Amino acid sequence: MYKKSKQRVSIIVMLAMVGLSFAPFAMAQAAQNNNHQPRKDVHEKHQHRKETVGTTTPIVVPPVTIPPVATTTVPVATTTVPIATSTVPATSSSYGMSQTGTFQETGSPSESSNSSWWLNSGAYFTVANGAISTVQGSLAANNPWRAIYASANPEDTDNGAHPQNIFRLVTTSAWKNVSQQAYFTVNAYNASASSNRDGYNGFLFFNRYVDSQNLYYTGLRVDGTAVIKKKINGTYFTMDQQTVYPGTYNHDTNPNLIPTHTQIGLKSVITDTANGSVSIKLYVDKNHDGNWTLAASAIDDGSQYGGPAITAQAPAGIRTDFMDATFTGYTLTQL
Repeated sequence: MYKKSKQRVSIIVMLAMVGLSFAPFAMAQAAQNNNHQPRKDVHEKHQHRKETVGTTTPIVVPPVTIPPVATTTVPVATTTVPIATSTVPATSSSYGMSQTGTFQETGSPSESSNSSWWLNSGAYFTVANGAISTVQGSLAANNPWRAIYASANPEDTDNGAHPQNIFRLVTTSAWKNVSQQAYFTVNAYNASASSNRDGYNGFLFFNRYVDSQNLYYTGLRVDGTAVIKKKINGTYFTMDQQTVYPGTYNHDTNPNLIPTHTQIGLKSVITDTANGSVSIKLYVDKNHDGNWTLAASAIDDGSQYGGPAITAQAPAGIRTDFMDATFTGYTLTQL
């Protein structure tokens, strides 16, 4: 780990290279804050393989304004962070839509300028007109986040141009027995040269997100399948996987079977059962007509899938891989 004085020199040099300048106040502010390291995000290769987390040189991020970013929160350093969360109401509609603007990635939930969401990877997200959007298109050459990701994780972000390739958005409230729902639109698929781009990528919900290494996720993969997975101590276990969009996935010639520019509904329902197991169901509304079809289901009784079921009340959230995406109608309902 570099000393803080060296970190400040590093970021000043890096920003100067992309033609940026900042006021003495910004320099002082950066000097007073800890470091936030953008994620060299972890990707699964197959069931039971332990994910690896790359290491990068820590970077101090000055509180510059990123058009159209409406916040200047300075990210701070973090490792895997179990999230301290608030009590939730019995039901919640249109969760996380009331606070509009553009919100930057931060190193911990407490640093997020959005009271409902914590973005721990993806540079920034926008809330407007009842929708949440990742970064869309390529970041400008002089965008500070492009320089940051070019240094921290060039492989997965196309040398910093597409930090949305590893988008991870987590609620700041905790949920246990809950229905989570949204309509996803893939606006563009980013056929990155990254070795982590593969058929298991997609748009997905986090469920019982204890931390980045321990959670359930449910969603649609770019190979056209619906999936339910459990992640325990960094290792993924496939609990169910079923075809939703038929076709033949090919990494190079047919890398995405999910329709683009089409609203597709996802709904996950996770509940504890009377015998202490965890029931997980995933529904899909392919035509945005309210016709929800059960796409995958699983029971975790602790006898397989890496060990005991995850029974803790914990955050929910959204993950997307190698795509520009928009989500509408996001709701959380406590069951």
